[in-house]
Amino acid sequence: MGVAVIFRCAAAEACGPIENIDVYFPKDSAVISPEQLRRLSIWTVDLLKKYPWHSYIVLSANVQSDEHDVMQLGRQRELAVRLALIDMNFTRAPVHVADRIYVRAINGLGGALSEDVKRVELGLAPDCTQYSR
Repeated sequence: MGVAVIFRCAAAEACGPIENIDVYFPKDSAVISPEQLRRLSIWTVDLLKKYPWHSYIVLSANVQSDEHDVMQLGRQRELAVRLALIDMNFTRAPVHVADRIYVRAINGLGGALSEDVKRVELGLAPDCTQYSR
């Protein structure tokens, strides 16, 4: 799941918290699957309708500890998501990339969480100043 961060603007009812989505990847891959691209596309279209003005977008990569070259893979995943956003013309706000890659160990319960680990968390903060005009 994405990071729970609240960004509120008291002056505007239409402005809300950061909106999050996780983009999942196969093991040792930075290629976004068609299913994940579809999810991301739907999310961007919905957010453009809900919040036409954006303050910033933040990306944060997570990799599984047993993946190959975890730091490079994490950066490649962030870049893949960033390029997908550009392809979708979702470029109204600056993109901030987390300073670190989060390396997660596989869950000891048969790897039950391993599919959730290989992801890029994406958060969009609405530009609340635009809603108070």
